[in-house]
Amino acid sequence: MGNVKVFVPTKGVIERIRTTRWLLDSGADYYFVCHTDEDRKRLYEKFGIPLNRIIPCNPPFVDIRTIGWIRDWIVDNLTNKSDWYCMIDDNTTILKPPDPWYQLDRIDFRDYPTADFRELYRVEIWPSEVIALIESIIQKCIDQGTVFGGMAIEENYYFRSTKWTKLGFIRGKFCVSQNNGIPWQINPEVVIQTDIARSVDCVARYGSVVINRFCHPESVEFSTGGVGTLEYRQPFMVQSLLWLRQNYRGLIVKAPDKDWQVKFLIRGKKDIQEWREENGWI
Repeated sequence: MGNVKVFVPTKGVIERIRTTRWLLDSGADYYFVCHTDEDRKRLYEKFGIPLNRIIPCNPPFVDIRTIGWIRDWIVDNLTNKSDWYCMIDDNTTILKPPDPWYQLDRIDFRDYPTADFRELYRVEIWPSEVIALIESIIQKCIDQGTVFGGMAIEENYYFRSTKWTKLGFIRGKFCVSQNNGIPWQINPEVVIQTDIARSVDCVARYGSVVINRFCHPESVEFSTGGVGTLEYRQPFMVQSLLWLRQNYRGLIVKAPDKDWQVKFLIRGKKDIQEWREENGWI
């Protein structure tokens, strides 16, 4: 699959950035994609990131839509059709079990005292592990015939005892994808949560996604330099997810008591296959 490019969309807010701690020395072919030349200068001066690895994209607007626009700009300008790539938020730390536990397909919490089981899932990734981790998720996508993979969004390790799953939502905090020609901002109505939209669309098109549930991308939610507070995001989240529910009817539904969240209505492989056939996806 070659040396997969790793992209970090960022506003260059220094206090927020954590991804540099483990990415810069990983040997990965990484690029920080910032807004302006001033952001580029700031990233270089603070972290010593080589200037050829900091790329300003000069978005035409800076608001709730910008992250979706930047993701599409990255794919359109920095990848070729069918290329695999990785995207990581700039404030992310990857947590995963150490070897030999990480090599297992399942870790049963009943085999460990609670404190020890918790600590298995609280180990920060080493830079030397980054490339192999990215490539393993991409290979799993290829084996399954899908184009989108990521990590567990749940922090609760008791729900993450099985390493690989094929259905769920992937967040842009850490994800791999293939340039399949489908934009991140799949419709103008989807102004935020383009990662959720891509998850749903890939299940509809390919029947599955890939989630490594042993791993979790940890970050400070709604931190300064991100998209905004939950209160600010919620109306746009409702709008985006309403469009998804209407256009993938029967595949996802609104989560109980939360207009800004969705869940998969059907989960079995056979049921998903039948839904795809009934709705003209295959």
